[in-house]
Amino acid sequence: MRGFYVLLIFVPRQERIRVGSLGVLEFSPGRYAYVGKAIGISLERRLSRHFKRNKTLRRHIDYLTSRFKPIEARYTEEARSEEEIVEEMTAIGRKPVFKGFGSSDSKAYSHLLYSEFKRGLPKKYKRKKFEPVRSICYDSRIREAL
Repeated sequence: MRGFYVLLIFVPRQERIRVGSLGVLEFSPGRYAYVGKAIGISLERRLSRHFKRNKTLRRHIDYLTSRFKPIEARYTEEARSEEEIVEEMTAIGRKPVFKGFGSSDSKAYSHLLYSEFKRGLPKKYKRKKFEPVRSICYDSRIREAL
């Protein structure tokens, strides 16, 4: 199965992380949504890699997910572009952060979006076309805060 996905990551505290060629980035506490695609590889393999802590750090997102385990991933097999999904999420208040993060093959400013207070994904991503792949969390207090 191939398609696009949104990976949700909760960063509980201020954190400085070296992210490959982007250098050291300052992550504020809050929720991050990463928009990605799995075209040459299956969605299952790509998403399962994101949920692993110990991995070779190849992509920008690997540096973040090696520090903070993703909470959840949602996907679609619908033919869309990452830019389109980033634009939709920006329109509802998510803020693209860190120019070039995950978007070296894209026209988007960044494929990583930040939200301090928003809960979950936009309603349109909760429809059947975006099915939960995994839902993981450290404890119920964090889950409730999302």
